[in-house]
Amino acid sequence: MREKQKRSRRKLGIIVDVALIVVVLGTVGLLSFDMSVRGFFKIGNTAAAISDKKVDRLKAKKPELFKGDYATISENKLRDTMQSDQQDRNLLVKEAKRRGITDPTKQLVASFNAIKAGYNSSDEFKQYLSDQGVTEKELKAELENNIIINDLAKSLVSENDISTAEAQSYYEANKSRYPTDYSAAKQQVAADLLGKKRAEAIEELLAKLKSN
Repeated sequence: MREKQKRSRRKLGIIVDVALIVVVLGTVGLLSFDMSVRGFFKIGNTAAAISDKKVDRLKAKKPELFKGDYATISENKLRDTMQSDQQDRNLLVKEAKRRGITDPTKQLVASFNAIKAGYNSSDEFKQYLSDQGVTEKELKAELENNIIINDLAKSLVSENDISTAEAQSYYEANKSRYPTDYSAAKQQVAADLLGKKRAEAIEELLAKLKSN
């Protein structure tokens, strides 16, 4: 059991590193917040300082990404992209709080405990944080921001906004994604369409916020 948990954590570490690069390259939308360890930096810090810390951490952990065949993006471009991403997140959190979405305490506790539960002891968890170069407070702050933005997305588009006709149309347009007929896949189809509409709503809101 202990060895299995260690393998799971190693796998998580790989996923986190890869996910960070994917986010940087722009192939994951703003709603990929369920990946709770996407970043670890407080909303109060400047976006520039945050991007610098993220890039420095990535260079220390994965120097090969900046060399040879893996070097598909320059360090400066990486910093600029991360800074822009953080600025977007700051705007969304600020707007969510303006709308009264400010108390994700229960979700925050659950998310934090879920991460911590993946370790056999408090010492192992502290070592994980040390390896990431972050504090428990910073981790909680970023988890809180993720939850707030997720809640903002939910407030923009609810499950009731997805009609049966829309879901069926989405299924027909994306049949290759589903191995069964609509009646068997309808719950997954509705969930996928809801995620898509929420992502689009967030992108639309963000564009308005940036234009003001």
